[in-house]
Amino acid sequence: MSYLASPTIDDLIKIAIQEDIGLGDLTSALAIDSSANGSMVLLARENLVVCGVTLIERIANQVGAKLTISLNVVDGSVCSEMEPLVLVEGPMHWLLSLERIWLNFLQRLSGISTKVYQLKRSHPSLHLLDTRKTTPGWRVLEKYAVLVGGGTNHRLSLGDMILIKNNHLDAAKVTNEEKSKVFFESIRAKKPWHTPIECEVRSLDELRIVLAGAPDFILLDNMDDQTIRNCMEEISRLKTPPVVEVSGGITSDARLTTISELGIKYVSMGALTTNVRSVDISARVKFDKKI
Repeated sequence: MSYLASPTIDDLIKIAIQEDIGLGDLTSALAIDSSANGSMVLLARENLVVCGVTLIERIANQVGAKLTISLNVVDGSVCSEMEPLVLVEGPMHWLLSLERIWLNFLQRLSGISTKVYQLKRSHPSLHLLDTRKTTPGWRVLEKYAVLVGGGTNHRLSLGDMILIKNNHLDAAKVTNEEKSKVFFESIRAKKPWHTPIECEVRSLDELRIVLAGAPDFILLDNMDDQTIRNCMEEISRLKTPPVVEVSGGITSDARLTTISELGIKYVSMGALTTNVRSVDISARVKFDKKI
């Protein structure tokens, strides 16, 4: 299923409408002639990678606003400062009432896609993966924005894949190689046949224990560069090594460069969705004749 087909997006839009105009738009009702018609341009105020333009019509439809919407760009377009993104025409009171809702979605999602695009452009050999560190209710849209920016989606929910984290290992008392073999054999015997197993490790010693269980993916979590290097050397000795992913507080270009030089291809970054600045997009209106 396409992310944009998710019904959770309509639920989120409904909440946004309720919180902003659930009691009506008092200012527009008093200041604007109900018969006034006009147009509004949503304009990029900085260089950005746009995401969320198809939501403009989706939001309008939820309130029954009869508007003509013209998209000048598509999601993923690299846009320049002062470039028009969307033209909306129709009753002026709807343009003014929906302006902030439109901008909130566009600015947030385009901020994510822009950040991912910039990082991916600087580190083309890396697969930049998102995480479940998303705004509650916004996960589908934020992961869609990561994809639009050129990133890679990790699991959408806990039901998507098997990812054994350190707390799972501790809870199951996996403390040596023999216990590791039994633990992973038990999971393989019960899991869906097509689902791979990924396991997070925090140290070289823990890696050695986990490797005895032969997971498909290894996640090196919160390690410094030397520990990652040591772990990669350990993994390289295997006849069939697992795919390696790195995560944990990775936010800078310099760190990504070092990780790439260590032979890592997959990097999970919570910062793709948590440490994001909404981009600057503005709305400009023009009145036409009364309808």
